Amino acid sequence: MSNEIQIVNTLRDELDVAVTTAKAYPRNVEAFLNEAKSQVSLSPEIARSMWYSLPRKDASGKTIAIEGPSIRLAEVVLSCWGNIRIQSRIKEIGDTYVVAEAIAFDMEKNIAICKEARRRIVNREGLRYSEDMIQQTAQATTSIAIRNALFTIIPKVYIEDILKFAKDIAMVHPKEKKKSLQERFAEAVEKFKRFNISKENILKHLNIKNENEFTEKHLQYLWGVYNSLDAGDIKPDDVINTIIEDNLL
Repeated sequence: MSNEIQIVNTLRDELDVAVTTAKAYPRNVEAFLNEAKSQVSLSPEIARSMWYSLPRKDASGKTIAIEGPSIRLAEVVLSCWGNIRIQSRIKEIGDTYVVAEAIAFDMEKNIAICKEARRRIVNREGLRYSEDMIQQTAQATTSIAIRNALFTIIPKVYIEDILKFAKDIAMVHPKEKKKSLQERFAEAVEKFKRFNISKENILKHLNIKNENEFTEKHLQYLWGVYNSLDAGDIKPDDVINTIIEDNLL
């Protein structure tokens, strides 16, 4: 028997055992939700890392705010869902982009989902990133592929429930309730200095004149933007050079 056949048979045996175990010990959705929310609520910092926000052009060319569940939320969900396997790889590194692939396999339901993610590895002038930057981009792209696969295989209603809970915790956590909205705005301003984004840049981006016009909705959006910057989904210039034009904020 060749080594290739032995490997295939071993993998098949491992898969059979995993599926049998999953059937014998099925997940409890209520326990999943409770465990995920318990992790999310450990601190306001954890809670506010659960979503991303992005400035994007709509069909009419107006800059609007979009948001969704973040990679950090995907990590929480993966640790709590149970009876699931994830496999990821870099599928291609081209001249101008990197492609990652992730497969999520729900052992209990016998459902497999494969998702790809693609990100550019050249700047706006068309110059290719350094090797270190390409590696960082490849890792970020893999995380996005994993997130997309997970959020496809796990019912959206559960993800939305945890995300809503995270937003509520981020706003009303005891640590946060002790601070005024202006204090929380100042905290966000300090965080954004990491990306060389000033208070003036933030106010302009939010399309408000001063912090007296700042609302909790603005704060929620800002933390999502910070998460997007941290994950490399957007660049500082995407914040500095854009103004949100919709009425959601």
